[in-house]
Amino acid sequence: MKSRLKYDIEIKVDTDIYPLEAVQYAAYLFMEGRHVKIDKTDDAHIVSVKIRDVAKNNFSEEDFFNELLHYSLRVRISEHNKVIRERIVLQALSSALRHPEKKSVPQSKSESPSSADVVLEQEIEKLLKEAESGSYKNDPLNIAVPWEESASDSGSKKDVSIKALTDKKTKKSSSK
Repeated sequence: MKSRLKYDIEIKVDTDIYPLEAVQYAAYLFMEGRHVKIDKTDDAHIVSVKIRDVAKNNFSEEDFFNELLHYSLRVRISEHNKVIRERIVLQALSSALRHPEKKSVPQSKSESPSSADVVLEQEIEKLLKEAESGSYKNDPLNIAVPWEESASDSGSKKDVSIKALTDKKTKKSSSK
C-alpha cells in the first residue's frame, strides 16, 4: 500500500511564463532538508514541498519565485545564445584538429581562404620554423638571454648602486 505524503507547501507555477527546466532548477536549489515534488496540470506545474528537517525550515514562496525568475532568464538566454555557443565550440574543435604541418585544405571550391588567412598562415609557419631552429639572432630585447648572463653583465652596475644606497643610509644612521 502506497502512503501519500502530506506536503506543507504547494506552489502553482504558470507554464506559459516559466519553462519546466527553470522550475526544476529552482526546485533543486530548495531540496536540502525538504522533499520536493513537481507535477504537471494542463496550464501549470505544481511544486509541492514537504519539510523534512525542521531546522532548515526557511522556505518561502517568495524566495522560490525569485529563483524561478532567475533560472527562467538563464534558460531563455541559453536558448538565445545556443547557435553562438555551438559555433564557438565547433570553431574550437576544428582548430584543435588542424595540424600545423599540413596546410588547411578548403572543403569545397567556393570556400577558398582569404588573402588575410593566407598571410596569417605564412606568418605562423615562419614563426614556428624560427622557434624550432633556435635562432635568436633577432632578439632586440634580449629575451632569449638567460637571466644569469644578463644579471652578470649589468650586475656590477646594480651592485654599485645598491652599495651606494647602503653607504648613504649607514652614514646617516652613524651621524645621528
